[in-house]
Amino acid sequence: MICGSIGDYVGRRRIILVGIAWFSIGMFVTALSTSIFAFGALRLITGIGLGAILATAGATIAEFAPAGRRNFYNAIVYSGIPAGGVLAALLGMILLEPLGWRGLFMIGATPILFLLPIAFFKLPESPRWLLSRGRREEAEALSLKTGTPLLEEVVVQKAGATPAKTGFAAVFSSQFRLGAILLGFMSFSGLLLTYGLNTWLPKIMEGYGYGTTYSLAFLLVLNSGAVIGGVVASKLADRRGPQFIVATTFVIAAITLVLMTFQFPLPVLFMFIGVAGVGTWVLRC
Repeated sequence: MICGSIGDYVGRRRIILVGIAWFSIGMFVTALSTSIFAFGALRLITGIGLGAILATAGATIAEFAPAGRRNFYNAIVYSGIPAGGVLAALLGMILLEPLGWRGLFMIGATPILFLLPIAFFKLPESPRWLLSRGRREEAEALSLKTGTPLLEEVVVQKAGATPAKTGFAAVFSSQFRLGAILLGFMSFSGLLLTYGLNTWLPKIMEGYGYGTTYSLAFLLVLNSGAVIGGVVASKLADRRGPQFIVATTFVIAAITLVLMTFQFPLPVLFMFIGVAGVGTWVLRC
């Protein structure tokens, strides 16, 4: 929430660059922690950088995505998170024993070596942000280069309903308050399921008698379902509207989460976890 607001003042590009460096350095320092308290504190600090990326990347892609395909582009951006979960599960299955958890955290710090330079040279600033800061020539040049319109028509439900306020004051004005609260609660629910499952699913499955390798395999299936399902569902949302897709996949996810608690055969359990991954992440996208 803080970095999203700061991005409106300093630009989205700077927030993303700082966020990449922040969480990479945080991962590296976490690998050196020597106590549970230090580990937890460093994870909290590292999460600030991740949160900055999440808040800013969504706003950025919303401006650059072509009309009629915003759900799809948004899903691609946010699918990077479960895709990272897939990679983390694979690396854990292969490298946890030889490298240990410290080695895996060191690997998690490597984006500063390749992703940050790429973003520094290739990531453009938002043309609309440049325009809002009076940098019209830069905004127009970037708009022509990327095909991003500087202005777009906004459909207002009520005459004269365009808010005079900005920032959080506008979000929680009478015009948008109910929608903001409902969308915030939906996002909270989706993130609770997504991060809750990513955090606790391996431990839960170990409690059901599955070993570490199987537990990481469940995590792999969960995030694979989130990546594939999120992209497919987003294309349907662009065609039919997001409301029906979000509601349907979330209900399906709720059902499969309940079914996961029963002693089904392993292939069926994997199927339920994959479907749950679709529902939990579609709501976030």
